[in-house]
Amino acid sequence: MAVLGMKFISIIGPVQELDNVVSSCLVGSGFHPEDSIAITKNLRGLSPFNYKNPYGDLLKQAISVSEISGIPLDYRSFSESEATDEEIGDYFLGMRNKINVLREEKNKLSRLVVEDQQIVLHLTYYGNLDARLEDLFHFTYAHFRFGRIPVDTYKNLEKHLEGNEDCYFFPSSEEDNYVYGMYFAPRAVIAKVDAIFSTFHFERIFISGKITGTPAEAINNLNNEIESSKKRIEEIDAQLSDLIKTEQDRFLTYYSKLRFLNDCYDIRKFASHTQDSFFIVGWIPETEIAAIAARVSKFEKTTYAVEDLDRAEDYTPPTKLVNNKVFKPFEFFIEMYGLPNYRELDPTPLMAICFTLLFGIMFGDVGQGLVLLIVGIVIYHLKGSPLAKIISYAGASATLFGFFYGSVFGSEKLLPGFKVLENSDSINKTLIGSLAVGVVFITIAMAMNVANGLRQKDFEKILFSSNGLAGFILYWSVLIAAIAFLMWHKQLITQWFVIFLIIVPLTAIFLKEPLAHILSGRKKWLPEKKGEFIMVNLIELFDVVLSFLTNTISFVRVGMFALNHAIMMMVVYTLSSLSGGSENIFVIIFGNIFVMALEGMIVGIQVMRLNFYEMFSRFYTGNGLKYKPFDINYKSSINNK
Repeated sequence: MAVLGMKFISIIGPVQELDNVVSSCLVGSGFHPEDSIAITKNLRGLSPFNYKNPYGDLLKQAISVSEISGIPLDYRSFSESEATDEEIGDYFLGMRNKINVLREEKNKLSRLVVEDQQIVLHLTYYGNLDARLEDLFHFTYAHFRFGRIPVDTYKNLEKHLEGNEDCYFFPSSEEDNYVYGMYFAPRAVIAKVDAIFSTFHFERIFISGKITGTPAEAINNLNNEIESSKKRIEEIDAQLSDLIKTEQDRFLTYYSKLRFLNDCYDIRKFASHTQDSFFIVGWIPETEIAAIAARVSKFEKTTYAVEDLDRAEDYTPPTKLVNNKVFKPFEFFIEMYGLPNYRELDPTPLMAICFTLLFGIMFGDVGQGLVLLIVGIVIYHLKGSPLAKIISYAGASATLFGFFYGSVFGSEKLLPGFKVLENSDSINKTLIGSLAVGVVFITIAMAMNVANGLRQKDFEKILFSSNGLAGFILYWSVLIAAIAFLMWHKQLITQWFVIFLIIVPLTAIFLKEPLAHILSGRKKWLPEKKGEFIMVNLIELFDVVLSFLTNTISFVRVGMFALNHAIMMMVVYTLSSLSGGSENIFVIIFGNIFVMALEGMIVGIQVMRLNFYEMFSRFYTGNGLKYKPFDINYKSSINNK
């Protein structure tokens, strides 16, 4: 339940050994590379590696073959492969050409099948025409047109063509409110006749010139061609399947070798070199130091140095969260906020506890909580989503608080418990209790801030900030005085109380920067622009006091949502009784579904808001760098960099 401990490591060796060191020592070691030029900007004589990755084009070929063949990218052992880069390139090129030739033939045949099927469809509209189509297409003195015309306009066309010797129309079939047929007209007047038929919405259907014989003969020939094409397509599919099955292991072996060589070579973008030596730096988990040291020691001319975090304060280590199974799903929310800085505490456990607890208080109901629990478990097992697991935790918490409230699907008659709407006293207790919860969580947030200050050796954060010791004294002094007066009518605010517990903490917060500079031993601790310093810090001091008040009061929404849940379910049961003396079960079911969907979403959002604005804003920066260990992702079509 913390941020994984890191060590800074520098590796130096002969340039010619870089590839072997990377492949033997760094792959899979947890090494997170850093830009050595940026890290060592004060060192002279270091230059970046500026040449192109020689394996990039071959890897692109491999990925291209994977895409066209459908072979999923995966790892195969390549330790015994002795194939050269040229042989691998020729293999990929040959395999791609074989696949492309077969796929091109298949596509051509598929287009032919579609074309032939369309022609067959058109030929069926010719009916029982007993004439050779090629003769119709090649009249010397007349033109032939085939097509269809709407039934409604066909009747008008018949009247128009009566007595017209320039044109003859022969209907062949009728289907889907269209009359199919053909007309003949002399060449001299064909344009005029086409225009007449167009006004009657005649749609011409073109028949491929490749067909011969009568329509029945042409249909038979085309059906034979379609069957032949389909049979050849099946043969091609079988050939492709056999090719892929036969070559898959060899392809993946060559691909894995290329991926390994490419990604290992690609680490040069982080490395630098002198004329003779390479230099590479990065972060390594503390648990992996011994293993990587043993690997590097096998190279006689290669050395390494490991620095503690205290000696590497100018560098920012990457962040990897390490949590047990219970808290791990809530890393999903932490990553939404931004990863914690390496020198910060991991807030995941706090997030898990706060989210689960507050959701249960605001949404306490045995029946609805169990529904959320079951839904979360089912979705998690189907999808493996961390959000689904969070929903199941929220459902479990809502169920437990449902027993406390005595609420089952909104009904408070089945179980005993604390009824939030029973009377004004219970309402007051609910709201006061939510304020108490807020005070506890705000105090925990301030403690987290102090703990982060200790890790970072930041005196301002520990002692003088509004969320440090000064803020803690101010906040709790005012709280204790208010509680004593409201509950026991005792007046604690005296002259000395105000001086030492209010004025002194406020002054410390106001002067936090110069006071921190003095404790740090800095000579220049006075601000350069004193007027601006006073104005800005006065405004910030006002904001500090206001934020303590508003953040605490903001937790009243926890109690308000508990009341709101009870009120909404009361409305549901009231509506269910309006139609008659007994409760309508369908209204109750629909009402519960509506409340679970609407209020569940709103409560989740409100809990997230309370966590972020009222708590995390007091101690959390969220500017951590994601830990990206150097490893080979064989299943990715994009280089794992």
